[in-house]
Amino acid sequence: MASREQELEEKLQKLTASYEQLQANMAHMEEQLVKKIVARTVSELNQQRDPLKREVLKRFSRKRRELVKSKIKELIAGRSIELAELKDLIVDSLAYCSKASFYRYMDELKAKGVVELAAIDNRQVVSLLAEARLTL
Repeated sequence: MASREQELEEKLQKLTASYEQLQANMAHMEEQLVKKIVARTVSELNQQRDPLKREVLKRFSRKRRELVKSKIKELIAGRSIELAELKDLIVDSLAYCSKASFYRYMDELKAKGVVELAAIDNRQVVSLLAEARLTL
């Protein structure tokens, strides 16, 4: 009977030690999480306070449309390319804009007479018009 009590006492001590270790690990993890949250918050506050950075980002956002359209013209300069392939490059591979924005930009380029779309074998093919090639 005494050995059973001793065995239970040893198990209780092991469980107590494991519990204390888990509590220490949890406290350490909480401390690390708080440090990360504080660092992220300080970083975000610093970015908000930097007016130059805000201004550059604002200007980039305004010019983004023109940058994407010039990249489209650059990719189709001197060759014809399928519309789907061009969309894959601009939207999926390079992640320059969303699919909806890409098609809006293509409509704008078409309306300005910069690009033309032709259906060849049930596929849309995009090519740069001659006048637009001169401006590149």
